Amino acid sequence: MKTLMLSAALFLAVCVVLPQTGAGCHRVRVTRCYLVCGSTKCYKICVVSYHWVCPGKRDQIEDAQGSRKKGPEKAIIEKFSNKFSTYDKDGDNSISFDEFRTTLGDVHDRKMLRNLFNTTDKNGDNAITCDEFLKAKFDFSEKPVCR
Repeated sequence: MKTLMLSAALFLAVCVVLPQTGAGCHRVRVTRCYLVCGSTKCYKICVVSYHWVCPGKRDQIEDAQGSRKKGPEKAIIEKFSNKFSTYDKDGDNSISFDEFRTTLGDVHDRKMLRNLFNTTDKNGDNAITCDEFLKAKFDFSEKPVCR
């Protein structure tokens, strides 16, 4: 089994308030996403956990993130879309950094995204062509295609 190296930890708190229970307390879903790159692939892994938050606390989101009364956590490996057209929003047959960033969405660390983009953009023209996309180190949902 190959060991994956954590190239960067990307923190993202997505909070979804679930129905209230008891004295004004409610559960909050917190998602932390990471990009993990091994020698042959990069993966996007998101860990979802739930926390109880009660009114009157100093900072409800901060309290949720640091709570010791965590709900169950689960890790989700999100596959990268295998269709070039998913990333090429303007249809110019290349993927700009903004298109790349917008498509990946919840991975918010711009520096890590830029590094991943630059690694994929082999000729350094600040755009990912279909040929470069086909050779990318992403964990695609299926074999990548140029459509």
